[in-house]
Amino acid sequence: GMRLEQMGYRWKEALKTQRPSLLILETFSCSLQSAGTDENINRWALDYMPLSKEKMAYIGDEIEANLQTSFLVPFIKYHSRWRDLHKEDWEILSKEKTWNKSLNQGFTAPNKPEFEGEWDDYFEQDFSEIKEVTVMSEDYQDIVEEIIQTCREIDCQVLFLCIPYKVQADVNAIELVKYNNYLEETYVNNEDVHMYDMQKMTKLLDWGYEYMTDEGHVNNHGREVVNEKLAEKISNIWRR
Repeated sequence: GMRLEQMGYRWKEALKTQRPSLLILETFSCSLQSAGTDENINRWALDYMPLSKEKMAYIGDEIEANLQTSFLVPFIKYHSRWRDLHKEDWEILSKEKTWNKSLNQGFTAPNKPEFEGEWDDYFEQDFSEIKEVTVMSEDYQDIVEEIIQTCREIDCQVLFLCIPYKVQADVNAIELVKYNNYLEETYVNNEDVHMYDMQKMTKLLDWGYEYMTDEGHVNNHGREVVNEKLAEKISNIWRR
């Protein structure tokens, strides 16, 4: 759920201690989303960051004045949140729940293994036929260009990635493909900036709801497909 503007600040923070060879940017972060979850997404992106120049700059630039103090000192927000907790907030800790568990990371996630929504013919359309382009905002263009420039300075490849889905945060896959088309036309050179739009590969992958946990996220089976194809793409980039 991280937005592109948050990535810009976190990328600067990461470069203090890391020099990656490849940066993968999920293109969903470049789309315009409906309001309503802004504070949650900001919390997820910022509350784990150390207090630094980058974090303080983001808070000053992007956070409403009445919330800035609690972003600087998250304890102000969380010290009394126990009053707001419900049964559902604790269920994620239950070993009896049939949620997916990552063997490597040891965390649980409320993702159902099988899609329980309406199975329609959405994924039977050929997304690769969408040629329309949606231009990103100037602010987002500036962020993308700054990230690419920084990557070039440290000899880091950039890969824009789109994972198949239907709709999330009121952004449907058709609209995202139009953003992807803009990214591809404007920034991708297949030398140090690449695009891997798996939404356009749904026909090739025979993609369907059996790979989804809901309309916006893949399940374990879907992750296996995505990871295999992504690994192939990365290998092809290194062989250039």
